[in-house]
Amino acid sequence: MRARLIIDSSGPNPDFAPPDPKREPIAFQLYCAEVSPTRSVPAGTELEEHEMAWIHCVPDAFGVIRAEPADDECRRMVEAHLEGQAKAKRKPLAQVRREHDRAVTTAKQKQAAAPKAGAASAAPAPAPQETPHAAPQ
Repeated sequence: MRARLIIDSSGPNPDFAPPDPKREPIAFQLYCAEVSPTRSVPAGTELEEHEMAWIHCVPDAFGVIRAEPADDECRRMVEAHLEGQAKAKRKPLAQVRREHDRAVTTAKQKQAAAPKAGAASAAPAPAPQETPHAAPQ
């Protein structure tokens, strides 16, 4: 099952391998100060094959949808989730689908409008303002 991120996200850093903190507490602290346990994952990245990839395609506890299905198996699981939501909320399935599609579209639009990391902003930098000096007395 595969999913494609629709928003920038963070994920586990596969290169994060700190020494044992019980055996080498100083080395552990130094390692953790320099190497982050997470890494930035840009929108458009296809998540690795995983049986729970579909969970990123539905709202989390904060209402954030991070991905969209990238294969049929993932689409079937999202559809099953939406059917369960329709029953739980006692709403028509079509309405729940529309709400979900609207949330995905909104997330994509926000991501497209967000400035890219490392890119220079289009707006010019504000001119420095002079600080008023106290008049000598």
